[in-house]
Amino acid sequence: MFVSFVSPAGRIRRGGRPAGASTVMLADKYRPCRFEDVWGQDAVVKQLSALAKARRGSHLMLTGSYGSGKTTLIRIFARALNCEQLAEDGSPCERCPSCRGASGDCLVEYDVPGSGGDKDAIRAWVDLHNREPTGARWKILFLDEAHALKPTAVDSLLKDVEEPRAGVLFAFATTEPWELKPTLRSRTLPLEVRPLSVPDGVDFLESIAEREGISYDRDALLLLACVKQGHPRDLLNGLGQVAGLGRGVTVDAVKSLFAIHDAESLIEYFLALGRGDAIAQIAAMGRWRERLSSKISGVQTLLTSIYYNELLGRKIVIDALLDTLTNDRATIITAFCSRLDVDRPSELIPYWNMMLDFWSRSRATDDEAARLQLCLFEDLVNRRLQQEAVEPVIAPGARSRRVSTRAPVQTVIPAPAAEIELACSGDQYLGPEHVREIVNRASFFIQHDGQTLNAAFTIYPSWRARSSEAGAVAAIEQFREQLSATWGLAGAPIASIATHERDAGGVLGRVVAHVPALVDALAAKEALIGWCDDLQSNSGENALVRLEARQGAPDARAMRFHWNCVLMLCAAAQDGEGAFGDARRLLDDLRVPTHIRRQTGPIRHPILEFSGALSSLSIENARANGMEFLSAFDARAWPWIRKGWERNEHRDRQREIAERRRKLSDIERLWVDVDRRRNEIANLEASWSHGPEGRPRRWRGWWTG
Repeated sequence: MFVSFVSPAGRIRRGGRPAGASTVMLADKYRPCRFEDVWGQDAVVKQLSALAKARRGSHLMLTGSYGSGKTTLIRIFARALNCEQLAEDGSPCERCPSCRGASGDCLVEYDVPGSGGDKDAIRAWVDLHNREPTGARWKILFLDEAHALKPTAVDSLLKDVEEPRAGVLFAFATTEPWELKPTLRSRTLPLEVRPLSVPDGVDFLESIAEREGISYDRDALLLLACVKQGHPRDLLNGLGQVAGLGRGVTVDAVKSLFAIHDAESLIEYFLALGRGDAIAQIAAMGRWRERLSSKISGVQTLLTSIYYNELLGRKIVIDALLDTLTNDRATIITAFCSRLDVDRPSELIPYWNMMLDFWSRSRATDDEAARLQLCLFEDLVNRRLQQEAVEPVIAPGARSRRVSTRAPVQTVIPAPAAEIELACSGDQYLGPEHVREIVNRASFFIQHDGQTLNAAFTIYPSWRARSSEAGAVAAIEQFREQLSATWGLAGAPIASIATHERDAGGVLGRVVAHVPALVDALAAKEALIGWCDDLQSNSGENALVRLEARQGAPDARAMRFHWNCVLMLCAAAQDGEGAFGDARRLLDDLRVPTHIRRQTGPIRHPILEFSGALSSLSIENARANGMEFLSAFDARAWPWIRKGWERNEHRDRQREIAERRRKLSDIERLWVDVDRRRNEIANLEASWSHGPEGRPRRWRGWWTG
C-alpha cells in the first residue's frame, strides 16, 4: 500500500474598493483591545487571561522582538485587571467605567530610552507613582524598552519590585532581556512574545485586507509575511505601503516596493537547469547580483526545499521566501520531468539525490573553486544526470519505470470491526455533489468538534488486489479499520473521509483523517509513521504505505493542512453537469490548482465514504436542538473557504449548544404539567428556527456583507 500527500497551493484574489482607500495607519487602527484580537500569542494570552480572571497581580517581564505586541498586551492586561465585568476569555468588557477610561490610574507608562534610564530619572518616576491606586484595584508601572536601564537604576528598583505597595505591579518590556540583571528578571513572571509564523502572518494580513476592502493576491501576502518576518506592526505597515500604491497587493507590487529580485534570478536559473540549457544558465547567473557564495547557497537551499516539499510531499519550510513561489516551483518540476521523461514528481527523487550528493561532497574555499564547482554541477545536470541515474525498482502503482528508489514493501492489514458509512454509492465518478459533501463535512468537523483533519493517506493496494476492483476496495477498507482499531479512542472509528478512484494501475484509495493522538503526544507523528512502516515490513503481500501528518492543536498551519488535504480529495472530480455546476467550474471556484487535478476512471463500488464524527449519524446528532451548521459552500461564499472562520464558529457554537441544553433542562425541571411543558418546549424550539446565520455570535460572516 502506498500512502502519500502533496499539499495543493494556489492564488486567491479578493475584490474590493481601491486598495489605497483605507490604509492609513493600519497598525494604529487595528491595535488589539481584547485578548481575542491578539494573533499568534496563545500561550501569553492564556497566562494573562488566567491572571485577570483570578484577579491576581504579578510582576511581568515581556520579552520578544520589536513590533510583536508587548506593549499592547500590557495595556489589555491592565484594563482587564480593573474591569468590573470581564468577558469569558478574560478580556476587558469595554463598557464599565474603568474600561471607558474613568479610572486613569490603572497603567502608568515610562519609555526608558526617551525619558532616561539613569538612576535619578527612574527613582523620581517610581517615587511619584509607586503609591496605592485610588481609582482602580491595580496600578501597573510599566517600563518599556527596559534594556536601556542603567545597572544602578536596576539595582534601585529591586526593593520596590520585591516589596511593592498594595495594589501596585511592575511590568517590563524588552527586546534584549539578557541586558537586564538576573536579580530583576527573577522577581518577574517571564512571558515571551514571538513573531508570527509565516502562515499566521498570512492569515493576519488576509483578515485585515478583507476588513479594509483591499484587493490582494495571496502569494503577495505570503511574500510580504516573509519580508516582514512576523512582526505584526511591520506587517500592517507593509500592507498599508503596498496597498497605498493603488494597484492592489500583488506579487509585483511587493517585489517592487521591497526590492526582492534575487529569487527571480534563482528561479530563472533552475528553469534553465530543468531544460538543460547551458546558455540560459550562464545568463541567469550573470543577472543575479549577489556574491557567488550566496548564489550557491541559494541553489542548495532551493534544491533541498523542492526535495522535501515537491518530491517527498512533506510540508517543510526550508526558506520562507522560496516557500511562497508555489507556481514557479511547479514549473521547475515540470521542466525536469519533461526532459528526464518521467511522469510524476516523485520519480525525480533519484536525480535529486545525485544533485544533493554533489553539493554535500563539495567544499569550495575561494571564488575560483566555487566557480569550478558551479561548472561541474551544471555539467552534471545538463549531461550526466540521465546517464548516471541508477534504474530504480518498480514500485506498486507505478506508471513509469522511475518511481521509487526503494524495493517493493509488503503489508498485511487485519480487519477488526469498525463502523463505516457509505455515501453516494450509485455514481461511477467523483462529481460536484460529492465535492459538496466533502467540503461541507470537513467544515462541519471544525465547527462542531473544534479539530482539524491531521493525517492524509494515498493507498495503493498490492498488485494482486488492484487487479480486482472489489479486492482493492476491500484492502483499502481494511486499512481504515486497522487505523481506527490502533489509533482510535477505545477502538472507535476515526473521523475520516475516503475516496476510491481508478488510475492506469487500478483502484487506489485516498483517506484524510483526524488521528487524536497527533493533537497531544509529541512523539505521535513518528509513532504513526513507524506503524505504517511496520505494516509494510510484516506483510505477506506487495504493498507500499506512506503518511503525511500535521501535529498539534488547530492553528493556522493545521488549518492549512486540513484544507489542502480536503481539496486534494476534490481534485479528482470529473467534468459534468450537476446541481452546483460542472466539476471544472466548481474546482475553479474552490481554487483547486490545476496541477493537482486528476482524470480518473469509473468505479462500480461506493466512491465516497465517511466514518466516525463525519458520518451522517454523528452529524445528525450534532444538529440537535436546531444547531444546523454553516456552509460557505452552499452560500457560494467561495472566498471564505479555507479562511479558518470555523475556529471562531466552534467557540460560539459550543456556547450556544450549552445554553440551549440549559433552557430545555430548566423547562423539564420547572414545569410539572405535561401539556404546559410541551408548549414551552415548542415555543423554545420555534425561537430556534431562524437558521444558523441568525444565531448570536462574536464574529461576522459572509451574510453580514
